[in-house]
Amino acid sequence: MGLTEKDYQLIDDLITDRLNESAYTSLKERVAQDPEFADELRRKIDLTKAIEASHHELKAEFGSMLGNSMKRKNSKRVLLRIAATVTLLLIATLFLWQASPSKNERVFAAYFKQYPIPANLRGENVETNLNEGFMAYETQNFSKALPIFNNSDDNSVSIKMYIGNCYLGIDRPEKAAEVFSSLDSEEAQWYLALTYVKMNQINEAREVLEALEIKSEIYRAKAKELLVDLAP
Repeated sequence: MGLTEKDYQLIDDLITDRLNESAYTSLKERVAQDPEFADELRRKIDLTKAIEASHHELKAEFGSMLGNSMKRKNSKRVLLRIAATVTLLLIATLFLWQASPSKNERVFAAYFKQYPIPANLRGENVETNLNEGFMAYETQNFSKALPIFNNSDDNSVSIKMYIGNCYLGIDRPEKAAEVFSSLDSEEAQWYLALTYVKMNQINEAREVLEALEIKSEIYRAKAKELLVDLAP
């Protein structure tokens, strides 16, 4: 969802110094709380140019507005408007920087796919609790699925893989790493590498991926591609 006409009017009022103190305060709060609005605002006002400009460059840019014949009062108002604009842009920059995902987070999101549940693991021949766990897992209700899997008598690799994925889903990657590292399967090693990426343990991720690149026919191409993406 982009900016509304009202949003554009607010920005125009900011630039042309038509915002009163209350409206300006509300606009600052909106920037701090709404990342989409902050991003649109950054694009609209040419954020990079404003941030990199020095005080003298800004003054020169608005020099035509000041003019030698401008009254002292009006000059002060224009300078205050410039300062207000830069302040708002700085707030937008800080917020966007904090909200932007890191490179490793983006890489993890690009490669991670939730471990699937095949049809033969569901149905009448599966214990009731596990079926409930599978349903919760597939709807990404990991907090509900996790204790069901952990308390199950089924200690198969598949159930362990679901447990590891649940830990990732509830943002407990260190527990997921413990699960995946205990399993002797190529799938588990792939998920272990992704977990290390999520934990920003890139050296450990590379070690696992390099091993997969050598010995795994299934994950060789993916491991090689991910290694390239993790390069400094």
